[in-house]
Amino acid sequence: MSSGRTPDVSADMKERLVVDEQMSTDDEAEDSLDDEDSSVEEDDALLTASIGLPVASLPTGLCYDERMRYHSEVSATTGENVHPEDPRRIYYIFKELKEAGLVADGDDKSNVVVQQPLLRIDAREATEAECCLIHTQAHYDFVKSTASLSDEELIDLSEDIAMDSIYFNSLSYFSSKLSAGGAIETCRAVVNRTVKNAIAVIRPPGHHAEVQSTMGFWNGCQKAFYDDPNILYISLHLHMDGRFYPSGPEGGMDRVGIGPGVGKNVNIPWPNKGMGDADYMYAFQHVVMPIANEFDPDLVIVASGFDAAAGDELGGCFVTPPCYAHMTHMLMSLANGKIAVCLEGGYNFRAISKSALAVTRTLMGEPPDRLEATQATLSAVETVEKVRQIQSRYWQSIYPKGRWPANQLYQAHKMTNLPILRDTISPSFKDQVLATRDYDTKANLLIIFHDPPEVTVPPGRLSTLVSPSNAQYHDMVPDYIRQAISLDFGVIDVNIPVRITTQVPPSNEIHAVPYASADVGIGRKQGVELANYLWVNYIEALVDRSAKTFLMGCGNAFHAVAGLISESETIYDSLEGVVGFIATSPVRPVSSPSNPWVSSWYRDNSRIYVSKAHSVWQKSGNLSRKYGSVVRSEGGTVVSLMQAEADDCWEWIKDKVEARDESSGGEMEVEDGEQSQRR
Repeated sequence: MSSGRTPDVSADMKERLVVDEQMSTDDEAEDSLDDEDSSVEEDDALLTASIGLPVASLPTGLCYDERMRYHSEVSATTGENVHPEDPRRIYYIFKELKEAGLVADGDDKSNVVVQQPLLRIDAREATEAECCLIHTQAHYDFVKSTASLSDEELIDLSEDIAMDSIYFNSLSYFSSKLSAGGAIETCRAVVNRTVKNAIAVIRPPGHHAEVQSTMGFWNGCQKAFYDDPNILYISLHLHMDGRFYPSGPEGGMDRVGIGPGVGKNVNIPWPNKGMGDADYMYAFQHVVMPIANEFDPDLVIVASGFDAAAGDELGGCFVTPPCYAHMTHMLMSLANGKIAVCLEGGYNFRAISKSALAVTRTLMGEPPDRLEATQATLSAVETVEKVRQIQSRYWQSIYPKGRWPANQLYQAHKMTNLPILRDTISPSFKDQVLATRDYDTKANLLIIFHDPPEVTVPPGRLSTLVSPSNAQYHDMVPDYIRQAISLDFGVIDVNIPVRITTQVPPSNEIHAVPYASADVGIGRKQGVELANYLWVNYIEALVDRSAKTFLMGCGNAFHAVAGLISESETIYDSLEGVVGFIATSPVRPVSSPSNPWVSSWYRDNSRIYVSKAHSVWQKSGNLSRKYGSVVRSEGGTVVSLMQAEADDCWEWIKDKVEARDESSGGEMEVEDGEQSQRR
């Protein structure tokens, strides 16, 4: 899927694309409203677009040139010795389209049974400059050199292990250029709206083309655009944990792109053969289409690999023609319908012919045939879920973790998002900071830094996957927010994700790193930078100086609170107290070389609840004051700590507020039935 990269495809778009938007004659124009308001012209443009069927009335294109069959094996082969990438592949597909009455047989149109048959798109040889937009000059020169080799040399070259199953003859160079040029012209016709969409029945297939060598199965396309932010590459393929050809990790789901292209490479690697319609539809519905819709491409190019079709022994899968039609139908909703389907793999003549026919009929406007009601396999569901977990770092459409709590807090307390407007702060924090209305006008403010909710699943399951209806979410943060609001506190809620997307030195490539990892440390630094940003831009800049702020850190997120206190020079005038809930994560000390008194202040103005099972209690002697006022708690998890210590925590906060109010002559209402502070 592309937002446009190849200059040769679209260079003359403006010259080719002629849209007649003139809706009225000159006489009618004279009678039109003489209004200087430009909105009238805009309304007219919208009216023009809504009249008729400007796209649906266009034909579907077909690129086919029998000269592409000239690329064939030199040595005479029969039976099992025939290479699966057989020249007859495109012949049988074109024959199927003719027999279905979708395209004329040359000048003879007697076989056509549709009102608007396929419009033929002429193929041409791709230029050297076009080929070298992707391939190295050395590789281009190598393929060119095969045209002058003898038959014996071509046979020896095809048997060379370095050729990786690719064969050559003296016309391979010509056929390859014709295939590449056919793909370009197909895309050009779609972009220019000569046709509404198109299918290119072409070979030799481009998925056997690496950037600098011959190789198979579309890893060449992945490498070509691996760092390109304008190209979204999505691949569904048999991987078998790297054991299926081409073996290795390149097709793994963890290969997400590098540099500016990170997140634009999406691999859905099937772990075993036998995947069927339900598996592919499940992947489309849960990964392909959500990401593709969010990317919002200008053009969709389908590398149509029919080797997953039922009957293809090499692929070993069972995707039926109706399933290919349904996948095509979904993709047609993108890019205003600008989709170009280019033949790639698929080696069973009947399977690829029937599958290509189903795809073509769908492109022409025929609804896809019904699919048999089947259920996705467990291996497919697990694979898709793992891919979603990886890609959720880069795509909001499959990242519900941040939106669900935000929606809950908005519905309950009308909390809204505080934008993070600094490029150096990880995009992982987008939509993770929420605030109550008028938080900046309150006399007291509570800022809660916390980990995502804890999730437990029923025991005894064979799979780690579980339906959301069976999962149990454990989260005490909403209770603390509710209590703070009842005491007329302003509240800022900061959710710290489990993984943080950021630049990782020394290459500064963008990766997702665990926030809690002490080995990496980069994620934690991002948390501290976020805390400093919020303090400077939303507390110091907006909150009244007389307002008193409480910081609360829960779990791994407490690190951001401790880092803010240690690094800030001006926080103490407005900071009333610090609360921490720590189950297993390190108890972060607070100290400052420039302010040696900070540790003493921290001990006197903190309440740090630490699980009794924590290793900190194994230390001999008293804990240093830099760890704050540490309280041993019976809770074993952050949630149980917050639940067990809720009364004590709020009693301590209220005592701090009352002491402040008494010294300033103010007062605060305290609810009845509260426990006294535990000493």
